[in-house]
Amino acid sequence: MEERGICKPQNDFVKEEIQHLQSDLWQLQTTLPKMRNLVEILEWQIYKKPAAELLPHIKDALLDAEDIIDEFNYYELKAKIEGRIEECLTSSGCQEFYMSVIRGSFNRVKEIQEKLDHLHRQSMDLGLHCAAQRFDKIVRPETSSFLNSQIFGRQEEEKMVLELLGVQLQANAGYKRKRSSRVEVLPIVGLGGVGKTTLAQQICKNQMVKAHFDMILWACVSDDFNAKRLTKEVIQSSKKETSFDNLDSLQSILKDTVELKRFLLVLDDIWDDVMADGGQDWQRFCAPLSNALQGSMILITTRSQKVADKVRTMDCFPLEGLTEDVFWEFFIVQAFGTESLSKYPDLEDIGRSIILKLKGSPLAAKTIGRLLRTNLHASHWNNILQSELWKLEQDRTDILPALRLSYMYLPPHLKRCFSFCAVYPKDYRFEKDTLVDIWLAEGFVEHASSFPTVTVVQQYFEELLSRSFFQKVTHGKYVIHDLMHDMAQLVSQDECFIIRNANDLRTIPSNVRHLSIFTKRYIGCHDLMGLCRYKKLRTLLCSKAFIKGEFASVLGSWFKELQHIRVLSCSLPMIEDIPEGISNLKLVGYIYFSSQRTFSILPSSFCCLYNLQTLDASTCVFRSLPCDFGNLISLRKFRAKNFSYLPGEDSRMQFLRGERIKVLKYVNQVQGSLLVNLPGLKSKKNIGLTVLKKENNLYSLHISQFAEDASYEQEQLEVCENLHPHPDLQHLEVTGYQGENFCPSWFLPDNLPNMISLIFEECHNAKKISLHRLPCTGFQYLINLYIIECTNLSSIEQFLQPCHIPAIKMISIKGCQELSLISAERFGGFRFLEALVIRDCPRISWENGLALPPTLTSLSLVRCGDISKWIPDCLLNLSSLVRLQLVGLSGTMFIPGSIWRNNLPLLDYLEICNFQELRFTGVPEAIEEINNVLIDKCPMLKELKQPFSRGDVTFLWGIPTSKWYLS
Repeated sequence: MEERGICKPQNDFVKEEIQHLQSDLWQLQTTLPKMRNLVEILEWQIYKKPAAELLPHIKDALLDAEDIIDEFNYYELKAKIEGRIEECLTSSGCQEFYMSVIRGSFNRVKEIQEKLDHLHRQSMDLGLHCAAQRFDKIVRPETSSFLNSQIFGRQEEEKMVLELLGVQLQANAGYKRKRSSRVEVLPIVGLGGVGKTTLAQQICKNQMVKAHFDMILWACVSDDFNAKRLTKEVIQSSKKETSFDNLDSLQSILKDTVELKRFLLVLDDIWDDVMADGGQDWQRFCAPLSNALQGSMILITTRSQKVADKVRTMDCFPLEGLTEDVFWEFFIVQAFGTESLSKYPDLEDIGRSIILKLKGSPLAAKTIGRLLRTNLHASHWNNILQSELWKLEQDRTDILPALRLSYMYLPPHLKRCFSFCAVYPKDYRFEKDTLVDIWLAEGFVEHASSFPTVTVVQQYFEELLSRSFFQKVTHGKYVIHDLMHDMAQLVSQDECFIIRNANDLRTIPSNVRHLSIFTKRYIGCHDLMGLCRYKKLRTLLCSKAFIKGEFASVLGSWFKELQHIRVLSCSLPMIEDIPEGISNLKLVGYIYFSSQRTFSILPSSFCCLYNLQTLDASTCVFRSLPCDFGNLISLRKFRAKNFSYLPGEDSRMQFLRGERIKVLKYVNQVQGSLLVNLPGLKSKKNIGLTVLKKENNLYSLHISQFAEDASYEQEQLEVCENLHPHPDLQHLEVTGYQGENFCPSWFLPDNLPNMISLIFEECHNAKKISLHRLPCTGFQYLINLYIIECTNLSSIEQFLQPCHIPAIKMISIKGCQELSLISAERFGGFRFLEALVIRDCPRISWENGLALPPTLTSLSLVRCGDISKWIPDCLLNLSSLVRLQLVGLSGTMFIPGSIWRNNLPLLDYLEICNFQELRFTGVPEAIEEINNVLIDKCPMLKELKQPFSRGDVTFLWGIPTSKWYLS
């Protein structure tokens, strides 16, 4: 949330009241930091009843204060855009504007200030305002190396960790005892309650570990990484006592303790403060350990991948939940104690349904088991099954309080970002870019950074990902672990709410800020109208097809009553026009509309949404846009399926007439990535000047959807000519260009010196890809080149030269049926090339040879003609090659079996298929050290029964998917 000053009118009629208003607003703004700090302090004491009762009231008042400040900022922005400050300082219109602000908001400012002051005094009276922001030992008990409970499962995990620790099957067999200046650090990483400490204790108890290491040491770190304290604890763990209390003496004792010994040191429960002061405290702690014997190990447990990455010297060991069968055994013990399950047959099915919600977490099973054990009746167990985990009463050391510790360690802005996600249901698949846009619209970004706000919020997401608050499931998709989602609902229970059915409408918190409707059942208009009473709403997310009845009136009422909305996402069924009242959403920053209908125009009032940053109406058709659309100076992203608009020269925004979204010219700054779709271009008169040269925040440009008629090649080229992107452009994608050569004057290295990625796709009439003029210095930073489905392309030899793209790392050429000239004999000059893909290009001429650089790690040659003359010679120096794919190549080839071991030592994946005339010697022994192998349809390889496969043979050679924008 940006906090600006308030405009100063000169009219004497309102001057005195405006001065009072400015003073009140200044006082309110200066109060906010103090109250935000108080929220942090109270969250650390949430297990105390007074703190738990006071906290939601303070949060609510803080959000009220933010709303009123943002409202004033809107009016200031509105005045600037509409010219009211410069032109109307003494007019009656200006007086009316300022009087409406004062009369509408003055009392609210005072009221909120008084409420905040009262709450702060209350916290002081209760002694809650100055507590230390760290874990209470009651909440986070100290751990030791001794097991105090029975172990269930984990045999495989234990075995794998022992191997990583270097423990021999026969203790000390063949192990040379010599000094080492380096102690290896192995992190075990996993969610709170998953069993990291228990696994570490089991390892300390293992007899082979005791035989392998001369001493086993243990220190519980928790959130107090202090070199002196930990050094003292490690000394005590070695069964030595010391009266010294200065770091130098303690480190000298520790150095003597571990000297000429092979030790295992477990540092349990490490948090972010291990890297405080740039990691100097960690370095100080480790310094005396460097005199030990080779093979000494530090085993750490942590919830944070980021922490693990900072201290590790080897790959981390990720720990997941227990397997289903083991987890069931563990759950039975927790739920029944000494009782037998056989006595309660009606509880087994209920119990198995309950454990599905617990995701294999031992601590979650202990928490729920304790609740179930008090009443072994089906009705009680069903109540637990049907309850949300976060609503169940829990002790301080149970699962959600344990997970909450991870949340507590987040900085305030990350807490807001994560807790907001509770407005989405479990298993919801988040898209990073969309979530970043929404966080920006909500005002979660801090403005102290010198980086663009989009970049900062993207870093927020990466930070949460590294701390395991999100988990990546597929490319671009992320989920929140169910138990972490329960924790998010716990910390945001007064602010976030999900409507899953009509009954939920009766239990919405009165001060709810973020509301979503995710239901498969219809909800009537009368019930939806009832949402208007929640006037503090900032977020309203509506799933598809939830409405039953006429929605236009509902939408109009929402626009009128819910004026603090920042994020609005909903479908528009049976809506002819978007209501004019949308202008009431003064603070909205993100809008998503979904509809299959055609709208004649966006309402003119839409142009008053001066805070709007993202408008995604990708399924909507707008025949035209209002003239003042360019007033949306905060707009960063805009997507619509189809509209036609060509304003006059005085407009702040210009478009090309066509059938889809066109270039935005003067909307503040076009940031991130822009898609330019250009179908329907029929004549030169429809070309508009759309200069992007000044857009230095635009780093990705995708030009697409050209007219299919090749007779308009000149017009298409002129359109492209007029785009003229800024020199800072990094990614260029051209799809569907119908000309024979893509050669606008700006397509030169001097004009695009920072280009790193270039894609040509489905340019079916293109015959060559070349630079506008030669000689030139080349694209010095281009690292990725993709040429896909350019079916008539015959030559790229002029472009594909080491002097023109010297830094290239990835070349992918696919589906170019007529391509013949590529200068493959010069590929050896690409000194940084790591991946080469040539697929479905059967006419390529290999007459002049194929040379490959030793930097290559991935090579895919698929149905690209007769290359037999140059194989295996081109493979002989590929000492870095990891993946090799040879499919459907013609000609007679012979590959000596020695090449796999002698020339390709790092090869991990080998795929050879559809070779009619391929022979190589020594199979299968020659390829036995390659982990992943697929050989099929090679009839001359009689030694192998085909298909022959080993390991993971699902390797795919893909390319990045182009999007209409990137943040």
